[in-house]
Amino acid sequence: MKTGYTKDAGYCIVATTKIKVENNQEKRVIIVILGERTSDMRKLDLRRLLDFSRGAIKQIIAGKEVSE
Repeated sequence: MKTGYTKDAGYCIVATTKIKVENNQEKRVIIVILGERTSDMRKLDLRRLLDFSRGAIKQIIAGKEVSE
């Protein structure tokens, strides 16, 4: 994980995690957030995207359509 802040880019983060799917397989997710106004908003968006990713990957593997 790498975080950063500059006046032009705002609060940014690049994060990665592995999500366990069926048969103990893992899928890697990479999340990039750019331009947040505060570090708290960056954390909130990261948490939301991680939660969404977990559900989305499981739906994709199951052959289902991913919804927001």
